[in-house]
Amino acid sequence: MFDVLGIAPTRDSKVIRRAYAAALKQIDQQTQQAAFESLRAAYERALDWARHAQDALPSVVDVAPASEPVTALEPAQTPDSPEPPADTPAPARAAADFRPQQPQMNVQVRQASGENGRRLARQRARAISQWVQALMQADDQQLASVWTQIDADPALLHLDAAYEMSSALLKALTERPDGRMPLFREASARYGWGQHESRLPGRNTVVPLVQQVEDERAIWRGHHRDYRKEHERVIRRMQRVAKPSWRKARRNLAALHRMHNQVPLWLSLQLPPGRREAYLDAAMRVPRYALVLAAIRAAVRKWWWVVLVAIVLLGAYLDRGKTPSDGKANVPASRYTPTRPLSTLNEQSFTLTPEATRPSGEQVYRIEDPTAPGGGNFQRRLIVPPPVYPFFAELMKQEGTTVISLQIFPSGLVVASVGNPSGSSYLDDAALAAGRLARVEGALPDIVTRVQVPFTFKLTRK
Repeated sequence: MFDVLGIAPTRDSKVIRRAYAAALKQIDQQTQQAAFESLRAAYERALDWARHAQDALPSVVDVAPASEPVTALEPAQTPDSPEPPADTPAPARAAADFRPQQPQMNVQVRQASGENGRRLARQRARAISQWVQALMQADDQQLASVWTQIDADPALLHLDAAYEMSSALLKALTERPDGRMPLFREASARYGWGQHESRLPGRNTVVPLVQQVEDERAIWRGHHRDYRKEHERVIRRMQRVAKPSWRKARRNLAALHRMHNQVPLWLSLQLPPGRREAYLDAAMRVPRYALVLAAIRAAVRKWWWVVLVAIVLLGAYLDRGKTPSDGKANVPASRYTPTRPLSTLNEQSFTLTPEATRPSGEQVYRIEDPTAPGGGNFQRRLIVPPPVYPFFAELMKQEGTTVISLQIFPSGLVVASVGNPSGSSYLDDAALAAGRLARVEGALPDIVTRVQVPFTFKLTRK
């Protein structure tokens, strides 16, 4: 056991531990499993012997007098054992060699272990190459099955297998990143790409590919959510349609150019191989008429005000020579035709008496005419709808009363005009609009009836 440790027999446990540590550094536990087990067994036996050795064995550890060399262990003489004959010469006692010895490893075992390690390394390299190729060729649904087979491969149980697999996969993704975003995410989670705490001494795990992906992901997250949603829809459309028409390609061309300029690697990982080139080629195959129409639309969007001025001038040119019928701007069009010329009719003013308010909000006025016959069908009434409070007048908290003058013709035509303004143009316009919608019930005389209708505007909350 002490020969395996490379030291002389000793009871000092510290010396035994130092020898075991020195010998352990010279053994590869993965490729030299037999040598490690032999060294461990010798170490444990040496410690056990050092703890339980007795003083009755001085010849093993004690130093003999200088006049007599120290001999090796001999079997103890018992009283019952026969003594050797007197003429038999005593066997020569070999001197024990207490010189420090190196860990004794069989040369053939070392050669076999080295060849075995090289053979395992070649097998591991072949397995890594095959699995990387399988991962690059697998689609999104097959990735889980391939990763399960990789975890069960006995050739990848070595400690360096994970690092070698990570390096080979990173190299393959750098050369062909198109459409490998699911593979990149799974491998990044497995091997800890980009995590500084996972770095090993002398091994830099943050390669340019991973660093560029992280930078572009930060740029992408810095955009607004609506911007990201719009471009993600373009990516899904490009993933779904392999051979687009020129219309679809032109519709997605602007977003494609923006993503290619800002996040080229991130875009390549999202799109299948050759998809971006297919859309660019389709966008170039635009018919001539489409280019002409696009130029016209661009010119109209840029010079829309010129088109608007041209339309206004054309309308003024077509309306030249036309004169208004009566010259009154506030006289609305009516479906009623006067029975006789307006110039031959007499005009008379009457007073209004409020009579009732209908549930719809219409105000009912009775026209006081002493010459009119009595009775339900002959009693003349004026029905006026409620005005709408103007928004801007309510916003500026304007109040007032506008008096509207109404002319009622025998045909039923009602002409409204502002008799007494309130001081607010918004209130006057609202009252005038309500007056034009007034109507008359009952018998109408052959004269023009003029009445004054007040409209009061008052805010309920100030």
